[in-house]
This record gives sequence, C-alpha cells and structure tokens, in this order.
Amino acid sequence: QPAPRLALSVAALSAGFSLPRAGITVLSEQELVGERVRQERTRRRGAARDPEAVLRDLTELSIGAPIVHVDHGVGRYLGLITLDVGGSAGEFLALEYAKGDKLYVPVAQLGLISRYSGAAPE
Repeated sequence: QPAPRLALSVAALSAGFSLPRAGITVLSEQELVGERVRQERTRRRGAARDPEAVLRDLTELSIGAPIVHVDHGVGRYLGLITLDVGGSAGEFLALEYAKGDKLYVPVAQLGLISRYSGAAPE
C-alpha cells in the first residue's frame, strides 16, 4: 500500500468529507485546529499600497525597469506603444512577464501599476 500523502489547500469549506474509494479525506480548518481561524485579507486595489511606490507619471518609468501590476504581479516595463483597438488608437504600457508573456495596460489604468520595491531588480 502506498504511503499516505498530505496536501494543503485554501478553500471555503465549512465541513470536511471523505471519499473512501478514491482514498481521499478532506478536513475543514475547524476540524483540523478546533476553531475557525479568521484571515485578514488586504484589499487589492488601492488599500494597503505603498504610497511612495504608486506611479504618478509615465516619466517615472525607464525601459526594462521592474514594475508591479495589481492583478498580474511583477514584470518589466518595455515602453509605451500605440495599439488599434476597435477602430481607434490608444496608448498602452507594454509589460513583459516570465517566458516572454506580454501585457498591454491602457495608460488610463496607470493606477494599477507601481514601482517594484523589493530586492535587486534583476
């Protein structure tokens, strides 16, 4: 018989359950620790953001600089580009993420971008 395995996951679960045929038993947080633990969640947009890291102007960005997008995390600023969307041109910040993935953020949504303030930017 294979050794038992353990996995942890975060989910809204008020009670556990068991699936004997699949060999799975799921315990809720309350069943595991005896009480429900309350987690404080930070609001993603605006609240708890470092005011010094918020960008106020595009001139604060340099090509290749690491940035943080509220929803997509840390990436690199590639520059400002013009894209045609629905028949009209718009200006976008071009951001690059792991494996070359690119994200184009409308300039009107500059508030979603802040300066990276972690360790070395490389």
